[in-house]
Amino acid sequence: MKAIFDPSQRLILLVASRQKLEEMTANAEIGPTINNAIDSYWGGWLPKLARDYYRKSEVKTLKKLSDIELHEQFNRSMDLGFPTAWCSPIEAKQTFDFGVGHIPSDGTLYLQHPINNQSYIPPNEFSRSICSEKEAAFLRLAASLGAKSIQLTSIQTNDTKGVFSSKLKAPEVAADLGFRARFDKSGNVIKEVVKEFNRPTFAKPYIPEQLAGWVNFDPDLRTMATDRIEANVAKSNVKLEFSQSLGLGGELSAKIADRGISMGGKFNSMARSIWSFEVEYFDLGAA
Repeated sequence: MKAIFDPSQRLILLVASRQKLEEMTANAEIGPTINNAIDSYWGGWLPKLARDYYRKSEVKTLKKLSDIELHEQFNRSMDLGFPTAWCSPIEAKQTFDFGVGHIPSDGTLYLQHPINNQSYIPPNEFSRSICSEKEAAFLRLAASLGAKSIQLTSIQTNDTKGVFSSKLKAPEVAADLGFRARFDKSGNVIKEVVKEFNRPTFAKPYIPEQLAGWVNFDPDLRTMATDRIEANVAKSNVKLEFSQSLGLGGELSAKIADRGISMGGKFNSMARSIWSFEVEYFDLGAA
């Protein structure tokens, strides 16, 4: 077994030992059809017993397969739309970045970061992590473009129950993302300056090298950068969209959750929300 190092071939990283992969494949093969048949035929504690028997029987069959055959069988059974790249927990820890303090566990799937292809995120944390990083990229990009201030003007969401999950409302999400904003009793945002900047020491607005990937990936940030650098706008209305479908990762997160594979925590779908900001820039041509 060897890790796949081609970034285009490891959108989904499968971290598992050979034994664990046999168990995961047997579990994935049960699938909705077999589950429905078992549940409709038996009741009470019998369905669990039937599934356990099927898994044990199937694992014996899978042990006869080569590593390549086993991995291919897993991909077919999962049917995620994309093949996984398989490596052991030790290989994963030595080769890829999973965030500070996170140790990849045996029998877990991870999603590749859309910008940094050496970084991986647990599916249940994908949307929240990417949204937080997008917000950080927005603030840093604004600074490099010569922003004087950033004001949060409104929030639109298609789910009144919450943004990141059914339990988090806009004020909680604002705090979670680091936005300094106030809300009225109804949860509506009160216009307020989120951040103020000192006059920059550089002469022209620019895109930091570390943010080039984000600007190319995200249309909101790309428009923001283009308006400032090419059109020298003094004020810009920027809308940041936070949603479960940030790239392909959000869709895969939901699919993995549906397959019952370990994700390191419970998956919460996230409602689509649009956060509107007004960015005012310094006149860098002024003395």
